[in-house]
Amino acid sequence: GTILAIGLRIVLLFVVLQLISLFQDPFFTYHSAILAGSVNGHSLIVMAGGAFLIHTALREISHMLVVDDLEHEEGEGPKHRSVGSALFWILVMNIVFSFDTVLSAVALTDNFIVMATAIIVSGALMVLLAEHVASFLQRNRMYEVLGLFVLLLVGVMLLSISTSPAM
Repeated sequence: GTILAIGLRIVLLFVVLQLISLFQDPFFTYHSAILAGSVNGHSLIVMAGGAFLIHTALREISHMLVVDDLEHEEGEGPKHRSVGSALFWILVMNIVFSFDTVLSAVALTDNFIVMATAIIVSGALMVLLAEHVASFLQRNRMYEVLGLFVLLLVGVMLLSISTSPAM
């Protein structure tokens, strides 16, 4: 599953970079006494990524605040799914959660090799450290919340740079 996620992230990265290259011309520019800048396809993609990260982080934080006992959440029971159905949902979730990773990478650099290498290294680390990180977070829930706040801050940062004059 993780190898499939790495492959999907690299394909998504390539597609997003191609879309960005097609939309470099500004859609519109604005000038006021306080702000000046332009909006192009790249800034819209970064803005969408920031909004997605903020939405995801706030949804997860609010979920953690509402549920009394996260280990024994209601409605979590064994669900019987076919292998095809399970693979389909794994693919869908990988695409959704790859979106924020790819958009964050695209906002930070234009070098495909650097971004693809980072995706491969992070995927390898996920495979190697998944059990250790999961058990650590099980014992220390505050770090999970801290991670969600970092995700929220990255989303705010992406929104703040999406329409800057440098874009």
